[in-house]
Amino acid sequence: MEQTTHVVPVAPLPCPVCGESFLVFVTHKMTIRTKRDLPLYGCLACQSFSNPSGYVEDEAQLARDLDWHMQTDEEQKVCRI
Repeated sequence: MEQTTHVVPVAPLPCPVCGESFLVFVTHKMTIRTKRDLPLYGCLACQSFSNPSGYVEDEAQLARDLDWHMQTDEEQKVCRI
């Protein structure tokens, strides 16, 4: 039987949300926009998820994201009625 070796990436320090050093590796995820396979970490202190991708959205993309979320929220409200 063949064994597979899995490399668990070392967590970047500290947590980008709360600043604590309690990050643990969770899994690898394929990003939607950049199509990169990145490690996903969970913070045991604040229970947030993060990855060390370095991806930063510009103001135009943030505005498009906000519009999409607002539209989706309104559509869901209509479906509930």
